[in-house]
Amino acid sequence: MKRMNMIILVVFIITAFFFQAAMAADSAELASTHSTCEHSDGDGSYYGAAGSKHEARSQATSQCVMIKIDNFEARYGQMPDEDTVDLYMDACVNICK
Repeated sequence: MKRMNMIILVVFIITAFFFQAAMAADSAELASTHSTCEHSDGDGSYYGAAGSKHEARSQATSQCVMIKIDNFEARYGQMPDEDTVDLYMDACVNICK
């Protein structure tokens, strides 16, 4: 009975070791799939970095719209109207492909 418990313990330890090694490999693979999105135009430079291309593009798009709104406000002293913001969104939505 003691020998059987010892075998079970050894098998458990070996299994735990291989499970931990597999998890470390998955972590390394996820880290290597880090995506970025960069774009520049006359209003500024936009950059997004995330775990997926969609998230990185979303970050860069948000920066693009906000910078265009800030530039409008600095130039005209007021916030742009809804139609202008819609134009900015259209201009920024596909900045990274």
